[in-house]
Amino acid sequence: MTAQAVPVRTAISQRDDGDQRIFSWSTDNPPLHARYRFEWRLTDSDAASEDVSPSERMRRLGVVQADDPALRQPCELFDLPKDRDLARSVSELLTAFLHPLRAAHSFGKGVGLAAPQIGVNRCAAVAQAPDRPPLVLFSPRIVDASAETDEQYEGCLSFFDVRGTVQRSLRIDVEHTDLNGTTHITSFQHAAARLWAHEIDHLQGKLYTDCMPPGVNPVPVERYHGTGISWRYDPSAD
Repeated sequence: MTAQAVPVRTAISQRDDGDQRIFSWSTDNPPLHARYRFEWRLTDSDAASEDVSPSERMRRLGVVQADDPALRQPCELFDLPKDRDLARSVSELLTAFLHPLRAAHSFGKGVGLAAPQIGVNRCAAVAQAPDRPPLVLFSPRIVDASAETDEQYEGCLSFFDVRGTVQRSLRIDVEHTDLNGTTHITSFQHAAARLWAHEIDHLQGKLYTDCMPPGVNPVPVERYHGTGISWRYDPSAD
């Protein structure tokens, strides 16, 4: 019961039945003498209606915040296919996190989440560009990037009270490994490129503020007017 917390191998599912929300979980072939402990964060209706900051809202959802030194540690790579079961469970956990995140905020630019942001020091992240399904990559790294860049505002779930401008390449090529251990290279452009560059930074122990010019600070979210709006790109640049 005192073991380090790790993600369960299969995702927890939920469904609504009238005024009840039902959660269920199961696992196949559990190890001998296995024990499982689930921790629940419950709030009453008064607490749920509190006027809390965006960062505090993300903290309550279980997102690790920037004051945690774990976000400054480079993540451990997967040894695939040896780590297939662990990688699959991390993938399911990352994808499952997107549901409450989207319920709490409107992500017009897409949303991404790196494993260290949910307390897992493994090299995996999920990103969902606007109008695209979620994509999980294992051990991703940027192997090429376009010389063409632009500067756009970014936000981070780990310090969601501010937004900051970051210069990013308009195209990046990302090397990653699938569950069978096969290496792939995938190209991302525009919004998807920015999302993945941001998440790969997380896996290396970097935050987007590290990429901002010296002397430039993020602005409070109250002064930012781009919430729920997609990043804009020149169609002629495609």
